[in-house]
Formats: sequence, structure tokens, C-alpha cells
Amino acid sequence: QQAGADDELRLVVNPDDDLSMRQMGLLQSWYGDSIRTAKLTVPAVTPMAVVASVTSSLYLFSGIANVTISFDNPEHLLQQSLFSAVAELPGLRKCKVLGGALPSGDVRIEVLSSLRKLEQLTLWPTGCGALRDHHMEGLALLSTKLHSLSCRGSDMLSDAGLTCLSSLRGLTSLKLKLGLQVTRGGVIKLLDALPDISSMSLCLQQAGQVTVVR
Repeated sequence: QQAGADDELRLVVNPDDDLSMRQMGLLQSWYGDSIRTAKLTVPAVTPMAVVASVTSSLYLFSGIANVTISFDNPEHLLQQSLFSAVAELPGLRKCKVLGGALPSGDVRIEVLSSLRKLEQLTLWPTGCGALRDHHMEGLALLSTKLHSLSCRGSDMLSDAGLTCLSSLRGLTSLKLKLGLQVTRGGVIKLLDALPDISSMSLCLQQAGQVTVVR
């Protein structure tokens, strides 16, 4: 683990839950509320329950505003407990979840709607799981302060899922990879609903062709 003058905590999440929690308590006693950013690296052998426990314990650092969780294993299942743990960090402004696989079942991303200060969200699953329309329904409930959304693994979305994002009126930056179920009409409808978008990258795959809108 590392922490220093740049107010950043870097931690490899130990698979032993008791050891991980002792580490967090010790780091908090050393650095108190000076930590603003936490970067957690998750080895393939670390159970999701431990990851969620360590993530939840970041509340010990009351100044935490930015959290990045990186999974070494691209097929590490991103379970509900992870998103619920992130939702327990009320001061969070930026959140990145990099790697892992998002199951198509009942992962409720909408729990993050409790983060009323959330401004930037990055979801980049690298495994076989993908973002679905019901995940977009959950994202639609996020704070109106959200101005940046970046998602990989979103090529299973349809126009219905895309339309859900039209409620995020504060968005100024949007990055999505879209698949065969999304039409150009659906993309145009979304962009019409979000007039403040100034930075955008939409990769639209249709009929064997890829169109990138920037």
C-alpha cells in the first residue's frame, strides 16, 4: 500500500478479509482525512466479498472523492455487493470500475443514485458480461450532477436502453460502444435530448460497418 503528499492511496486488495481491514484501519490512523483519491487493485484470487468490504471501509477516509477499482481478472464477476459498497461513500465525485465481467442478471446500478455528488462514472467491464438495457435504466436515476459517463461492454444495448440516458441532462461527455440493436435514429434522439454534450465518442456497429461519431 502507498499514500503520500499527493493525497492518493494505492492498495492491492489482500484476499484475507481480516488482514485487509487491519490495513485500512492502520492507513486511516496514519493519514487521517488527507486522502482524497483511492486506487484499489484486485488480484484474481481476491473474493468479491473482500473487495466490497475494503471498498466500503473507504468511508473511514472522510475526504475520499475519487475511487478507481481495477480488476486483474477480466472475468471477475462484478456483483451487487461492490456497487452497494461504492454507494456508501457519500462524498464520491469520480468513480471508475475497470475490468471484470458484468453479469446479465440483477445487478442494480441504480444504488449509485445515493451518490448525490457523483460527477464522473466509468464502467469498463472487460469480460464476457455486458451492460444491458436494465442497467441503463439504473444509470438514468443517477445524480443530475453527473456530467461524464463512459461505458465499455455496452454493445448489447438497444434504442430503449439508449433512450434511458436522455434523463441525464447534465451530461457534457459521453463515450459508448454500441452494437447491432441500436439504430442511427436512436442515437440522434439521444443527442437531441442532451444538448450540452460537448465531448462524445459513440462507436456504432451496423451491417458489418463501424461508424464512430465524435
